[in-house]
Amino acid sequence: ELKRDSNASKKIKVTDRPIMLFGVPLRPIVFLVLLATTISVFIGVVVTGQDNLSLFEEKYPNCGIKDRAKIANITNGHCNGGTVNSFECGFDGGDCISFNLAYPRCKSL
Repeated sequence: ELKRDSNASKKIKVTDRPIMLFGVPLRPIVFLVLLATTISVFIGVVVTGQDNLSLFEEKYPNCGIKDRAKIANITNGHCNGGTVNSFECGFDGGDCISFNLAYPRCKSL
């Protein structure tokens, strides 16, 4: 009986009959729609949010810096010091943490 079932399972064929929409399989259309939606949401949230500083203000609400040049230097890999090296500004977005740990009493930055 096992051999018969084994032979029967060899005869099973699985076929794919894609759903067609205007002569095109539906799967690629769904994929392209999801991809376009993902890209547009990314652009709408991330790029626009960075451009109008809303993401910066959301991450550092008490930082108080409004100068775009100073904001552009936050999290650039270099400890810029000054007002951005504060708790409210995330210690220059994390750039000044190693410096602050190495020189905890230094106030010259």
